[in-house]
Amino acid sequence: MATRYRRFRDISTSERILDSLFLLTIGLGYLFALTHLYFTHSSRDGQPGLSVDDVMIAYYGSHDHSRLGAAINGPMEPNLSSKADKLVILKWLQDGKNEEEYRQKIQPILERDCLTCHRPTINESIPDLSNFEAVLEVTDANGASLPALVKVSHIHLFGIAFAENLGNGAPAK
Repeated sequence: MATRYRRFRDISTSERILDSLFLLTIGLGYLFALTHLYFTHSSRDGQPGLSVDDVMIAYYGSHDHSRLGAAINGPMEPNLSSKADKLVILKWLQDGKNEEEYRQKIQPILERDCLTCHRPTINESIPDLSNFEAVLEVTDANGASLPALVKVSHIHLFGIAFAENLGNGAPAK
């Protein structure tokens, strides 16, 4: 027995309004998400506009820039007290990330400008910049591949959906 699908023209006016409002709401949410993505991550790769490379650099660094380098060249730059501090950190990243130089030059900058947020006791979801070993984790220029980025994003999206269902007392599907 063949299943017969209802067409938009065959449903009631109230169903048309409901379906249209639903699609409009989803569309507006999508536009706001794209706008946020554009203004948050555009031009990180040095090219105008938003590209996949911009998003990859923002979340995983790139083969040319580490996550730390991308952050201080991008959204975290205004949090540094001076442009000279940015140049000191970038030079340290290029020169091999020496621990003694970190203690003398980099650690004071991070303590003053970054540790208000980047410490595990305050926010575990952002990179820890409270000690040399933790900083080294965000200084490698081993950017993630596009498949790895998609995999991590996929896991996070489903994890958020399941967490929401479990948090509201609804059974997970």
